[in-house]
Amino acid sequence: MALGLLLACGAGLHALPERPVTDPSLLLARMSERKAALGPVFVSARVENYSAEGVAKGRITMLLDPTGRIRVDAWSPSDSLLAALYADRNFFTYFERGAPECITGGPCRANLDRVLPLGLDLLDAIAALQGFPPERPAASAWTIAFDRRVGAYRMTSMAASGGTQSIWVREDGVPVRAEYSDAAGRRYRMECSDIRNGRPWQIRLVDDAGKRDVTFRFRSLEAADLPVEEWVVTCPDGLPINKLKCEAPQ
Repeated sequence: MALGLLLACGAGLHALPERPVTDPSLLLARMSERKAALGPVFVSARVENYSAEGVAKGRITMLLDPTGRIRVDAWSPSDSLLAALYADRNFFTYFERGAPECITGGPCRANLDRVLPLGLDLLDAIAALQGFPPERPAASAWTIAFDRRVGAYRMTSMAASGGTQSIWVREDGVPVRAEYSDAAGRRYRMECSDIRNGRPWQIRLVDDAGKRDVTFRFRSLEAADLPVEEWVVTCPDGLPINKLKCEAPQ
């Protein structure tokens, strides 16, 4: 499954670089180096989720570990815990206050998507929440051109799974936009803005096929060096557990 990004631009156009980059592998390498340097972070954010089920807004905190761990807590205006999600490479747990059951199971996309509506696998979801688009094997050579509307280089290729993919990357390797289409023509978009010290403080993820439009606006972001027990969510005592299976992709 793919994903992508749409960055709103002003009326003016960015000036062309004096010495434009012509080798897409250079920018892809810089982006990969930035991604590889990511460590665990703790963030507080406002989230807006528009979907076929309606609109949901609120405050969340997230622990994001690029090696494959994530915790998301949703809070009420009075700072009461409303819901909590934990997932790693082997397991996930989710519960809501007042719900009749606690949900557990494997960390497959279908299960994650029930409570973290990004349409992404675990590692891609964690990366996206830190501003990096999903990685899709290229089936053709990347083309590169400076996009004056965005102020970044647009690199485009065919995707090995079908469809096309475009990533807009600044010269310093910071991705600011991505768009994907799958073999059926369905589109996914991602947008990163309010870049500070190489990190986006606003991330928008749009899945046209799933009719989802989710925006995260960070309020704080700091390195997280926490023991494992600070990450894991456990089902409340006495609450029935619904263990979900991971269905094979269609």
